Amino acid sequence: MCTRFRTAIMAALMVVLTTPLLAAESEFSDEWYFDPEGSVRTNLEGGPAIELSTDTWIGEETTLDECRGKVVVLDFWATWCGPCVASIPKNIELVESYPDELVFIGMHSETSGWDKAPQMVEDREINYPVVLDTGETGKAYGINAFPTYIIIDRDGIVRAAGVKPSHVKTIVEQLIKESGSGGQGSQLASFQPDWFYGGAQWMRAWQEQHGQPAPPIQATAWWLPGDGFDPEPESATDGDGDGDNESDGDNEASAEAEDVQPDGEGVASEEAAPEAAVSEQTVSEEELVVEPPEGLQEADLEGVVRVLHFTRPGMKLTQKQLQAFNEWAVKFAPQGVAFTVICDRQSDWQATRAFAAEIDLAIPMALDAAPLPASDEDAAAQPTASSAGPPREAGRTAQAYHVRIAPVTVVIDRNGRIRATGLKLQQLDDALNVLLAERAE
Repeated sequence: MCTRFRTAIMAALMVVLTTPLLAAESEFSDEWYFDPEGSVRTNLEGGPAIELSTDTWIGEETTLDECRGKVVVLDFWATWCGPCVASIPKNIELVESYPDELVFIGMHSETSGWDKAPQMVEDREINYPVVLDTGETGKAYGINAFPTYIIIDRDGIVRAAGVKPSHVKTIVEQLIKESGSGGQGSQLASFQPDWFYGGAQWMRAWQEQHGQPAPPIQATAWWLPGDGFDPEPESATDGDGDGDNESDGDNEASAEAEDVQPDGEGVASEEAAPEAAVSEQTVSEEELVVEPPEGLQEADLEGVVRVLHFTRPGMKLTQKQLQAFNEWAVKFAPQGVAFTVICDRQSDWQATRAFAAEIDLAIPMALDAAPLPASDEDAAAQPTASSAGPPREAGRTAQAYHVRIAPVTVVIDRNGRIRATGLKLQQLDDALNVLLAERAE
């Protein structure tokens, strides 16, 4: 392997590259790398690819931004590098195998040997563009040896850096297969299965809505950071004096049911019978639904990465999670991420607002609207509860996202597409970094 050490790395760029994203700790075998623990791999993998710096091309010119939706291989090489030249036939074969899904670029060293490049391209019938590095690209990627292969996925994320030539094809084939070929799905990065609760077996409905437009939030009430909480005077609901007490009883019964139902789909007890009357009420599409506040309307969210957290306030687990989301909001809101907490429609809204004010919640909250009445056909298809009471019914927004349990976190990209449902909270940082690296279409 021919070696050319670099003495300087662009500090600003390296800050961007120090956080690993999609690349799991052992996504590819260490044996596939020249230097498994080297800086090229550890600094680059999982970060957004850096645009090329060049003015001299042999072949069709392009940019990494124009290559979105395809797998890209950058081959840092030189004509005087024996191993580089020996790998050219494999490069040619790889390009021939995937003409529509792969972009291969030979990035030649700026130091010497470029004068021989045009003749070598002709003699060896190289079928991919070869370009002369200004020196800035090599510095940005921290290249210190040749050949160095950088493999970038369809979404512009570096997935492998510094692999041996003999393993480039295997990695390219894996990246091409993981998102399929052609169509919208091929242009969307897919997160690793173990990032989700349930792994590869997580709910089919959640898998099928990947890449689909995110439905709007339909809420009956909103709470914004800074609103505080002023307790409202007790009032009757439905015209009797004990409506609030019945509601509180429902919340307690539901919480107790959730404590014994790990999947969150608790069944109401006999004491929760009043809840059945509420869920059976006819609800029109417009009833009680209010528009999102300024800053959360559709026009305000164009080009914004979003996180929706469906929760059932009142449970200790969800309260801890809300406090954790506060920290994420502090970190990611300045980077352009909009967080929204969607509370279960049967939540105690007064208690929820009081808790939000108590912890200085920095995230807007929405109280989900009641679901629309099911058609006779849909109602007949619903499973029958095994106890005296009905199952807790999801709100209108939760239904639109196929969320029947809580808590559940949904991540939406800059183009308003659902990219993850049921994401593990410990993977939220990585997922947001991936989506922030993407550009709005």
